[in-house]
Amino acid sequence: MKNLLVISSATKKAYLGLKAGEDASFVEIDANCKQSENILVEIDKLLSSKGLEINDIDAIGVVVGPGSFTGVRIGVSLVKGFCAVNKGIKVCPISSLDLIAEHINGVKNFACGMNALSGLVFAKVFNGGKKESEKLVSLEEFNALKMPKFGLYEENICENKIVLEPSKLLNLLEKEILQQNFVEPNLLSPVYLRNSQAEENLKKNLKN
Repeated sequence: MKNLLVISSATKKAYLGLKAGEDASFVEIDANCKQSENILVEIDKLLSSKGLEINDIDAIGVVVGPGSFTGVRIGVSLVKGFCAVNKGIKVCPISSLDLIAEHINGVKNFACGMNALSGLVFAKVFNGGKKESEKLVSLEEFNALKMPKFGLYEENICENKIVLEPSKLLNLLEKEILQQNFVEPNLLSPVYLRNSQAEENLKKNLKN
């Protein structure tokens, strides 16, 4: 596949990657900017810089979570919109926790985590390259894991802090393509692992 586009909007910063032939370009969108207003603009700029349109993209990867509820929805919605225009595009869902793991070298058994707020952590264990299911655990449970733990630099939930690199996002997409980990666009959906705060508040109100 010649032209690849990848999107991550599940964290405070949004990341974009475009591979046009052998040429790769990347964009970081600052956390202070509204992702919903800027991601589409930046994608258009990125494509235009290589003389491409969305119809020229062979495969697209999108981080489906866990992470920011709004950010994940933005990324998934954008990809579904692109697929409505380019019906031949291949789609790969990407895990936020797999993206963190992509930055880790020389460690066989480890865990990756993301802050889920309220003392909770989105966690995933990697044993010798095998991935366990993503889970929602308490911070205490995450800290109790007897293995190296890695998290995002800005979240400060563990000692080993990862600064996300857009190039790793593109690397991960290429691995997913090699494994043929494609989904039909209509089956692409966010991975939340927990209810939104609005849903939690509704539950509390119904109980009261």
